[in-house]
Amino acid sequence: MKNTELILRNKPNDTEQINEIIINENDWFKKSGERVNEEIMHHIHSLDNRVWKFSEITQTLYIKFELFNKEFFNDSLTIPVISIERMAITTLGQYYIERNGFGANNHIKISRHIVIKGEPTIVILSILLHEMIHQWQHEVRKIKINNYRNYHDVEFRLKASNLGIPCDQSGHTIEIRQDSPFVNFLRKNGLFEGTVGFVFNKAENADSNVEKVGSKLKKYSCGCTNIRVASKDFKAKCLNSSMNSYLLNNFLMIMKILKK
Repeated sequence: MKNTELILRNKPNDTEQINEIIINENDWFKKSGERVNEEIMHHIHSLDNRVWKFSEITQTLYIKFELFNKEFFNDSLTIPVISIERMAITTLGQYYIERNGFGANNHIKISRHIVIKGEPTIVILSILLHEMIHQWQHEVRKIKINNYRNYHDVEFRLKASNLGIPCDQSGHTIEIRQDSPFVNFLRKNGLFEGTVGFVFNKAENADSNVEKVGSKLKKYSCGCTNIRVASKDFKAKCLNSSMNSYLLNNFLMIMKILKK
């Protein structure tokens, strides 16, 4: 790489003029990875909710990325692209290491569904931290990651557990631990108050639903489907005639065997 110089202009505010900073190109790439990532970040910070409804949450994610990077990863991660994306309902986030449609690298995607649903900020930040562990494995640990295969290996799960956001082998976050480096860091910096009252629903393939601890929903099954209701006096009849016939035939067969 040629040892050239770049002139970078800081985003001006109401009281400051544009400052020109001359830096070495090698230092630039060491800090931010690629210039496009930094430019996208500046663009996000120039927006407000009047022009884009996701501007505030995305700006928050960029700010928290810097804080988490220094606290949990020794400031070793380069600036990624962070975006709010339409994703499968069962996907909360993704770290995409290949170049995206704009040619940018190191892309952290957060589910648009979970943002619109209004999940607590701490839940969204835990998803960000989860994806940062993928970036750490890719950039620092130099572990080969395949976007299309399960890559939540033992090292990943140990790192996530140590931070307080343990996950299973499929990458489904199990819980946000009350007394953990993640939650304690948020509290210390005034970013979170109170207790953590949320666990991720692992039983249903860890979909994007987040249940409150102590949920009164109970599971009922008829053999062909499952439902959850809060009523104690719940009564229902399965209208799936084929399943009813199947169960009836099995019942009659068992009765014949018992009579012999």
